[in-house]
Amino acid sequence: HIIQDKRRGGTLHPHLRCRKKRKKRHGAHERRERFGDWELDTIIGKSHKQAIVSLTERKSRLSLIAKVKTKGANEVEQAVLKLLKPLSEQVHTITSDNGKEFARHESIARTLNADFYFAHPYASWERGLNENTNGLIRQYFPKNQDSTTIPRGTSVCDG
Repeated sequence: HIIQDKRRGGTLHPHLRCRKKRKKRHGAHERRERFGDWELDTIIGKSHKQAIVSLTERKSRLSLIAKVKTKGANEVEQAVLKLLKPLSEQVHTITSDNGKEFARHESIARTLNADFYFAHPYASWERGLNENTNGLIRQYFPKNQDSTTIPRGTSVCDG
């Protein structure tokens, strides 16, 4: 069905499957009433080769980041689970953009027993806290820096 739609000039093919749009999120998420509502993104490295997975919790503004070798869905999934599994009891929702790196969203949601939502295309303000956090992270890891040169375990607090 999707291939036929693409041949006819349709637009089904670029969309992630089985995704929930942001407007279906619980009201507590919007009001920052509880800990456990996360915003997710990737920060692309030099030459679009590496990436940093960035998670920000809406109420506390806690930020978690992990370096990944590629922006592939499997590697991003592993990084998200590594960051959030220790906090799995406090993960209610995750909201990301529509990037292909989040194609494993159903597996992430199932593993963490959380709801996974997607912001509307070109609506970065729907994940505004995470976008702002990514800007702050860029102060320490600029776009032109090759993330392979960042030593494992580096903290922005390291002097």
